[in-house]
Amino acid sequence: MPDKVEWLIESATANVVKIIMQERGSSMTEAMDELFSSDLYAGLADRETGLYLESPSHLYELLKLNG
Repeated sequence: MPDKVEWLIESATANVVKIIMQERGSSMTEAMDELFSSDLYAGLADRETGLYLESPSHLYELLKLNG
């Protein structure tokens, strides 16, 4: 069973993928590829940054800003 932080990271990831799909009309695979190859995801997966505590909409805005 994942710990709470891992669950928050996974939840945030899934929600950002959903937003990418909705906002850009991307397929799930395209949205996942975009997120997983981004600096944002590297930061999100790093527990030290605390990015997993941010809202999915804020994370999406960060993704748009930082590519």
